[in-house]
Amino acid sequence: MRNQIVKSRIKFNMKTGGIMRGDTVTQRVESLKLRGSVHDVQYLFAGIRAILLLKSSADKEEVIASVRNEISEYNREFAEKYNLSKPRSIGPSLANDVIAILKSLGIVEVEEQRLRFSPLGRHLASLLENSQTREFRNEIAKLMLSKFSQLRSFLVNLYLKTTDGELSLPKVTAELLEVCKGDAKIMAEKIIEAVSTNLTEIAGSKLSSFELQKRLGSCLQAIKGKEIKSLEVAADQYLISNLMGPEITSERTYDIVRDQCTSMFLVNYGYFREGVLYSEVVYLTSWLYPEMIPPSNIDEFTDLDLGDDKRIRIHEPSSLAFKARFEEAVSKAYRNERPQFEFVKVSTLRKHVCRNLRISDRLFDSGIVELHQENPDRFSLSYSFEKVTAKRLPILLGDTVKTTYNLIHIKE
Repeated sequence: MRNQIVKSRIKFNMKTGGIMRGDTVTQRVESLKLRGSVHDVQYLFAGIRAILLLKSSADKEEVIASVRNEISEYNREFAEKYNLSKPRSIGPSLANDVIAILKSLGIVEVEEQRLRFSPLGRHLASLLENSQTREFRNEIAKLMLSKFSQLRSFLVNLYLKTTDGELSLPKVTAELLEVCKGDAKIMAEKIIEAVSTNLTEIAGSKLSSFELQKRLGSCLQAIKGKEIKSLEVAADQYLISNLMGPEITSERTYDIVRDQCTSMFLVNYGYFREGVLYSEVVYLTSWLYPEMIPPSNIDEFTDLDLGDDKRIRIHEPSSLAFKARFEEAVSKAYRNERPQFEFVKVSTLRKHVCRNLRISDRLFDSGIVELHQENPDRFSLSYSFEKVTAKRLPILLGDTVKTTYNLIHIKE
């Protein structure tokens, strides 16, 4: 009840990027737009490393070449680590976008047509050189939140428009199309009903099954052979524009913001099936404080100071009490899957446990490694072929040579 009362008293100023109480703006920042091809903040890390390797100021073409090379190396190492196919080559547009963001954040500056680190950039580069990766990531998260209002808007919308900081976006699948017999009205009603179960009353009132029906009906009439993709885009576009606007109104912008927030451990997401509906569920793993109040059962944070008495509280628990909760959550998720052959996919447990405990995939993986190393007889790992995606990454074990595992067996 307390959380509901707080939500009713705060608003978000989309023009300034600040949360307001009454008519008082509590945070005013410059509103900048995210560049379209940078989904992962690791690319910003790679960009800083690239400029660091140049040792001094350089002309833009030289910097672009260095950034392209560094991102390519990061992608290559990532692919090798997870046994993925060879990554695509990096074009100059991505490198340009990375440099543009670094300039917007005040990390690099231009003097006489040459790029170089600002004092802030030199500080961040020194963190990288000294392998202070956690401190580096935290500094980048603070900068991104202070400059890009879309990121803050994403977090605030999840908080204000849902009952527990969790948004479900149903996807149009071949199964759903078949169950609805191609009827746009039935499809729209099922989608609106599913997404509304976790929305606040005000947010739910923004959605209309009739309006979505018209959009889906138009797709069914206009496109033959590509109905599924067209219907999914139309449904996503409708839901996102009504629930995440006005800062985030397109599926593409939503994907970029969600991915960047995920890579900074501010939110997490997974894909879940309930009946005939297959949904993307995105949820908070951080809270802008004091305006956003975390759930009462979440009390371990990494606090990043955003200035003006504001901070972002990232849920990164490490206590013995949480370790016990984590082990219990992993065991419960394992039992719920009722494994026929004793082993369960790590990716399946990961999505359920992370959603339940409101933690990042990275924290889940490190927790599983710790459980296995402490008690390998009870928490045993194995491997079978499975297509690797961003949300189906295997567990890695080993110091120099990494071994991958994507199955787990828990002895009760």
